Amino acid sequence: MGSVKIIPMELISQSDNTLLLNELRSHGVLLVRSEGEHADLGDFEKFTQTLASSFTVHGNPARSLISDDGFTQEVDAGTHALPPHSEMTYMPFYPDTMWFYCVQPPQAQGETTVFDGVEMLERLSVETREFLQSNRLKYKHIYPRSAWSRTVPVETAAEAAALIESVLPLFSSRGEFTFFFDDEDNMHAQYLTSAISTSKDGVPTFSNSLEISFVPRVIELRGGSVEMEDGTPMPQAILDEISVIGKQVESKISWQKGDILMIDNTRVMHGRRSIVSQDDRQLFVRLGNRH
Repeated sequence: MGSVKIIPMELISQSDNTLLLNELRSHGVLLVRSEGEHADLGDFEKFTQTLASSFTVHGNPARSLISDDGFTQEVDAGTHALPPHSEMTYMPFYPDTMWFYCVQPPQAQGETTVFDGVEMLERLSVETREFLQSNRLKYKHIYPRSAWSRTVPVETAAEAAALIESVLPLFSSRGEFTFFFDDEDNMHAQYLTSAISTSKDGVPTFSNSLEISFVPRVIELRGGSVEMEDGTPMPQAILDEISVIGKQVESKISWQKGDILMIDNTRVMHGRRSIVSQDDRQLFVRLGNRH
């Protein structure tokens, strides 16, 4: 991916959003950094609202909700490193854009990492690309009411099921999603999809939730993991190749206070380096869909 393109916040306030969106299409990720007074939370939320047609939230109940509109959240808690992933791509309803806002940068380490899925796909061996094109992933998870009720704003599991069924046709091109609710209102979900997807702009990309689905904390939170469509594990040799290529294309964001990072979630994956202390790093995030 090379260096991440930096856009001065002062320029954004004077520019047409079309210019900014075109830059995002070109680069997949933009770092908006103020050369003067730092952007505050209100600036961050206003910035996202001028670019998005709708917002959603992450279902992880450990992510505190920050804003009055209910769409600004803290990022994943903990100090562990996170491998490359596109947000919520273990189900078809994932947002096309992410915005991170740095409230407090870490004193050491804790960088956010970004990975261009288009470049990763180009670097995969022919054999691996052919395997991934011919063999879909199967994500299987169990979501308690505390998780699904965040993203499906209804009172009962029956209402949630009806709402999900009504919108599923809109996402049928992304994969096959099936689900049911048990007697305790836990949602059992299964999602069949390719590790190779298509970006919002129609470009083939390696952008998914494959590697992060093996992180123990993620398995615990989602109540499941990932395997191949036929129930066999993903071949270790392919996982090793993906890990090596991820390190080759990785770019890191060394945060400064007030930074805003904008990511095309359909093209670019993100992760993070391990954090020395959770107390000295605070990031907020908003998830949505661009105009």
